[in-house]
Amino acid sequence: MQMEGIEEATLYRGSDVAPDQTTFYGMLRSDGTPKGPGLAFEFWSRLAATRERLDVAVGGADTRTLWCLAGRTDKGAVRMLIANTGRTPVRWTLRLPAAQSSPGMTIEEIRNDGVRPAMLKAPGLRAMTPGYTAQLVTIEGAGSGPAPVGSVVR
Repeated sequence: MQMEGIEEATLYRGSDVAPDQTTFYGMLRSDGTPKGPGLAFEFWSRLAATRERLDVAVGGADTRTLWCLAGRTDKGAVRMLIANTGRTPVRWTLRLPAAQSSPGMTIEEIRNDGVRPAMLKAPGLRAMTPGYTAQLVTIEGAGSGPAPVGSVVR
């Protein structure tokens, strides 16, 4: 969908039979705070706000459960939305084109135990995405040229 020119996404608030329980469907609790799916929607919104979509290839032994979208902000930061749809954690390494370097990554990770994403710092370009988890990865100063962000390799 990221390359299809979607201009607007609308979030509708619907009735939830148990809005305060994270195990039931819905994106919001009764007080308006987001559940996991609501946080994932926020991550997607922040990625959708980037000015430029970037090509990213996911490669490695078993890539059926790891998905990635990427974009570059006006200030040159790269944002990647990573989802692991399987139950097994996936360790990955980001390989940037030779002309790009990075001081590290900031990872926001959705966890079932809170209403805010966990903030993690990765000093290099290696990280892990737990099973059934979405992450928003931000790489500051990854370069502002038109080169693709690179690849995520398991």
